[in-house]
Amino acid sequence: MCGIAGYSIKENSFPGTQRRLEKASSLLSHRGPDGSGIYFDNRIGLAHRRLAIIDIVGGSQPLTDATGKITVVFNGEIYNFSELKHDLEKRECVFTTRSDTEVLANIIRIYGKAGIEKLKGMFAFCALNHNSKRMLVVRDRLGVKPLFYVENSSGFFFASEIPALLTLSGCDRKIDPEALDLYLSLRYVPHPFCAFEEIRRLPPGHLLEVEKGKIINNAPFWSMNPAKRNMDYRQACIETKERFDQAVVRRLVSDVPLGAFLSGGIDSSLTVASMVLRGPVKTFSIGFEDERFNELPYARQIADHLKTDHHEFYLPADSLLKAPEILALFGEPFSNETAIPLYFLSKFASGEVKVALTGDGGDEAFGGYKRYGHCLFIKRLERLFLRRPYCRLRKTSTWAESILNRRRKKKSFPARSADRALLLNQPMRYLAFLELFPSNSRKLLFNPRGPLAGKIVHPTAVDLIGSFYNRINDDELDRLQITDINTYLPGDILFYSDHMSMAHGLELRSPFLDHDVLEFALSLPSKYRMTTDRKGKRILRDAFSDRISKTMFERPKKGFSIPLARWIGGPLKNRVQEVIMDAPDDFYRLFEKQGVSNLLSSEIGRDGLKARQLWSLFILAKWMARFKAVLP
Repeated sequence: MCGIAGYSIKENSFPGTQRRLEKASSLLSHRGPDGSGIYFDNRIGLAHRRLAIIDIVGGSQPLTDATGKITVVFNGEIYNFSELKHDLEKRECVFTTRSDTEVLANIIRIYGKAGIEKLKGMFAFCALNHNSKRMLVVRDRLGVKPLFYVENSSGFFFASEIPALLTLSGCDRKIDPEALDLYLSLRYVPHPFCAFEEIRRLPPGHLLEVEKGKIINNAPFWSMNPAKRNMDYRQACIETKERFDQAVVRRLVSDVPLGAFLSGGIDSSLTVASMVLRGPVKTFSIGFEDERFNELPYARQIADHLKTDHHEFYLPADSLLKAPEILALFGEPFSNETAIPLYFLSKFASGEVKVALTGDGGDEAFGGYKRYGHCLFIKRLERLFLRRPYCRLRKTSTWAESILNRRRKKKSFPARSADRALLLNQPMRYLAFLELFPSNSRKLLFNPRGPLAGKIVHPTAVDLIGSFYNRINDDELDRLQITDINTYLPGDILFYSDHMSMAHGLELRSPFLDHDVLEFALSLPSKYRMTTDRKGKRILRDAFSDRISKTMFERPKKGFSIPLARWIGGPLKNRVQEVIMDAPDDFYRLFEKQGVSNLLSSEIGRDGLKARQLWSLFILAKWMARFKAVLP
């Protein structure tokens, strides 16, 4: 796990390229505190910051294979490198280290880009062929590891993080309005977009071939669309357990201390339950004083049951005061507030371990999100021609409750999302559960003369979500999960998991993100993943019931969230208002001052949606000021 950067320029005259690369490398030092290396060759440069996990002494980069043909800079882990090395030795490959990086270099030398399919792991890498002077730039199947790039008149530039790439490429700070619209819908910027107009994200499962500063090939090498299996439920439970355990074992290879994050939910608990079969495990949990969000008691219960070496701490409200500094690591606006506790949990755990296993990807693989159940329910109403009658009944009951219960209007974000989803068709129905600024909010907030005016009625996210949702024609749960796997998982969950953990030189690994596990889960009938009463992760609960009783998970799903509404409506209220009101001029080219003022002066209470809206504007204002981002 590391940080990488590099370039291939078109002309030798591009000023200060080597100096820029050295500066970019220094900006990635938090990702790799254990060493650094730089390679220069005429118009090509490669930089690496190392977090030493495997072969502490011999795994330095950039690394060149024994023949001198391929030089690699690599961020991530190849979990099956031992098996690959064994096969390569049969082909008379010579190895001078025990590292997976040298295995990667030889895989590319022998098989070229076809060798990527042999890799099991998380990775973003650049392999330079010295004979052709061609770069192969690759991002792993699910997008666990980030990779950003710029192609302009000077050449091609790439880096693990946006701030380093800004320095390396010298690109301008113009905002991409399409990306900004996506952010205001989703709270994150999905691939291939970036908040900066010149910067792009390499999509998961994609490769680039670069020659003389120009991209000559941009293509996928993998996509998620597994064929369905005809397997009875009992056998599916057995194979789910076997595949998951194998994925855990692959992620336990390490020459440094290793532990696990434990929330008390199904995914992290099953991960730890598999780990303890192989030896003692250190577990780490975070909690809040607000009991509605505090999951420490559940994590403690699992830790006691599995007999782990458990560590926990509480996150105070004033931790959000450090949010601008923390979120600057992203280099673009990102407002999923759960990034904040992960930052502090990573900091806490990094004092004990260098690698931590997590439950990331479990919801996407086995149908764990509540919105899946809501969408399937609405789909069933449609099949029975009952959606419109149910909508009328729902509207009448909501009106009646508003008379009898004055707090009805303050109900939570998910409840209002479900109501809105009833009125929509797919894929907008899916978007209703994630959208930060629905159309009614946009009309009140967006400047009608600004660059987002055309997105008031039809946001960019509708087309983006539809492009993935409509790839699958039959199973509704498959559609929802594959949409998340292509958008929410890499753009939100994995993006902040990587940046927040690597800020402290901590490597996160998740067995649910093993593509064999994920493909197998999606190949099963959807009824194996979700029960008839719309409870997700059915097969996980049954397959692992001998390790952890299903009754230990019979509680409402909370997720890794924080009491944002309480904090923004209380101790942080003045700070948030001050930053938004003093935002750069371009901020108010996007938004109407009166609309912003109305939102700021409205009561938050327990309104999760309103709190998230204010938080997103706060983050956007801080980002524009800090990075001097301007509208085109």
